[in-house]
Amino acid sequence: MSDIHSIDERDCRVVVDDSPPALRVLRLPDVIARVGLKRASIYLHIGKGTFPGPISLGPRAVGWLEHEVEAWLAARVQMRRGSGGKALNNTASKTVC
Repeated sequence: MSDIHSIDERDCRVVVDDSPPALRVLRLPDVIARVGLKRASIYLHIGKGTFPGPISLGPRAVGWLEHEVEAWLAARVQMRRGSGGKALNNTASKTVC
C-alpha cells in the first residue's frame, strides 16, 4: 500500500484528454445562470454572432451545448486577461500523479 505523502513530484505527468466533449444540453434558465446574462442579452449576442446559437430539441424547445457555452465563457476570461480574446482549445489537461 502506498502512502499518498510519499509520492515524488517526478512521478507526476500531464495527461491531455483529446476525447470529444460530452454532449450535455443546457436549457435557457441554465444558460442564464451559467453566464450571468438575461434572455434578451443572450439573444442579442446570438444575433451578433458573438454567442453560440441554440440547437433545436423539438418543435417548441431549444437548448445550448454545454461545451460551447463553457468555451464562450473561457474566451471571455482570456479577453479579460489580455490574451487578445483567443478561444481556448477544447482539450482538457490535468496533472496525474
